[in-house]
Amino acid sequence: TTRLVDMLRFVESPPSAGAAAPSAGSASVAKRYDSLCRDFQAEFEHTVQSIEKIEQRKQLLGDAGGDRGGQGGSEAMDHLLSEHERLLGIHRTTDELLAISTETQDSLLRQGSVLARLRGQMGELNQRFPGIQTLM
Repeated sequence: TTRLVDMLRFVESPPSAGAAAPSAGSASVAKRYDSLCRDFQAEFEHTVQSIEKIEQRKQLLGDAGGDRGGQGGSEAMDHLLSEHERLLGIHRTTDELLAISTETQDSLLRQGSVLARLRGQMGELNQRFPGIQTLM
């Protein structure tokens, strides 16, 4: 593919100083070749990037996408499965902590309402018996 791109670039390159000026038809052909050359180059670079991504994915996962019926399994798949189990454990722990924090919040709200009622009752007693405030 690189050879094809180089050949197209040679065809589109400007003529040497001693050559005759190109005609309008050959100029349009040269522009078309230039366009094709750029398209081929872009497609080539895209293909190279795709292949590199596939290779990186293979290196990361190892044989994870292959046969899972084997007894030992691959190290990469074992690592992924153990990581999955750790994440599930963290998820369970987070759920437990959220439940505990919700219970604590409810308890604090109940205590706050009890204290507010007591404060109101103490205010009523204080209004009924003004001398009690001096005793407190």
